[in-house]
Amino acid sequence: MPSDRSAMEAWIAAFVARESLPAALEGWVERVAKPTLAENPEVADDPALSRLVAETVRTQWLAFLDSLSNPEPTHRMVRPAAEIAAELARRRYPLPVLFRVYRVAQQAVWDYVTTVTESAQGHDVDPADVLVLFWGRASTWLDASVEASVEIFQGEQDRVRQGADAQRIDAVRDILSGDGSDPKELSARLGGHPLSGFNTALLLHTEDFEAVPDLTVAANELARVIGTRPLIAHPGGRDLWCWFGTRQAPDVAELRDSAPWLAERGLSATVGSPSEGLAGFRQSHQEAQEAQRVAFAMVSPAALTLFADVEVLAVMSASPEASRRFVLRTLGPLADPGETTSRLRQTLSALLTSGSVDEASTRLTVHKNTVRYRVNQAEELLGRRAYDAPTETELALRYYEAFLATE
Repeated sequence: MPSDRSAMEAWIAAFVARESLPAALEGWVERVAKPTLAENPEVADDPALSRLVAETVRTQWLAFLDSLSNPEPTHRMVRPAAEIAAELARRRYPLPVLFRVYRVAQQAVWDYVTTVTESAQGHDVDPADVLVLFWGRASTWLDASVEASVEIFQGEQDRVRQGADAQRIDAVRDILSGDGSDPKELSARLGGHPLSGFNTALLLHTEDFEAVPDLTVAANELARVIGTRPLIAHPGGRDLWCWFGTRQAPDVAELRDSAPWLAERGLSATVGSPSEGLAGFRQSHQEAQEAQRVAFAMVSPAALTLFADVEVLAVMSASPEASRRFVLRTLGPLADPGETTSRLRQTLSALLTSGSVDEASTRLTVHKNTVRYRVNQAEELLGRRAYDAPTETELALRYYEAFLATE
């Protein structure tokens, strides 16, 4: 028999409250974002875009849940959804990529409708009524989202084609895709940017749209530190790509002093290693992307991240579940949460990276006997001496502090 209206409203309110809880919300993001990225490897390979996909899934779902309390189907275009449509156009992706994103999301919704219907069993509502409600509301929402996204995509695509930066970004994409092979011709398309020497790639990012103009300022400021002028390419949105062309490989470690300047402005930068020629132009950019992927996943990301500093973490984080098992197996009880184990991990890490008790005590500003005492405690938890497997232990400690410290 049809559900009582008040019973249906009560069930919807309880469902929305349950699905809005952080754990349930992140479960939904995982359910939708993971297959979406798997179906769109070109999006998954871009850390900024893949992060935006997760943000879009999260905000779309919250907005949809909020709409369920309305008596009639409604829709509003959430900002991240509009942003990802524009970003795909700015990055020169074809329209079918946008359609694939929504197709995967649509399939996830349909799969979930069955689960929702089953959850209504045993309540004062008819599961058939729940099915009709969700099917109709979800269809309306997705259709409206696709229609609005296509309109945004096509409008942005037209603007990109007419923009002054179009030739430069096209040349950059030709190099990154391996389509260009003549350094002189490509250099001319890039306004004379040198491609025969060393190129160091940077990716700059901000979470604040109002800070986007500061990305160009930051690129020029970082280039000044190196003593060169940057090649700047705007892929769109809250990101900026740039390269430093130099005759010799620059010391990118000099950029570390700019981290506070970036942090004050709400900006972040990741830096690839200096590399030669066209292949080096591509490789350095890929390394900057890897560094950005690591930085985005870190518990406490730095404002400036050098690929050279996180290369091992980049390799390990490519297989997060395997790496997590390795870390927990290597550290044992030393991986337990708490202030005491955190202090022991910090001390052991300082010893292994510095190589001596004296240097570790200087870094930690504690007495040498304190270092020895803490290391002894850490070794008891490890079940072995620290130097029995120093490389494995150091890697496990680095990975834990970067990605697992809040678990």
